Amino acid sequence: MKVEQLTDTQKLHAVASESNGYTFDGLIRRARTADVLAMQKIVNQFADEGAMLHRSLSELYENIRDFHVVEEAGAVVGCSALHVNWKDLAELR
Repeated sequence: MKVEQLTDTQKLHAVASESNGYTFDGLIRRARTADVLAMQKIVNQFADEGAMLHRSLSELYENIRDFHVVEEAGAVVGCSALHVNWKDLAELR
């Protein structure tokens, strides 16, 4: 299959499994409302360490469309988002 025919999720999988020889057995997918509690736990663990800002449940639910999650063995183990604020301004979350 040509790269142009891959979905965005398939492209993310390809990049994740090629980087630094890491074998990626998980799944990268769009976040669902059922993921929000796990996402908040992950985000707030890093926030407690001073690496990022805390996020409330309401903020995560409001912005769920911006998020992707990493799922391994049925559990959400990571999340990220690109939130576009303006034409030339965005925030990685």
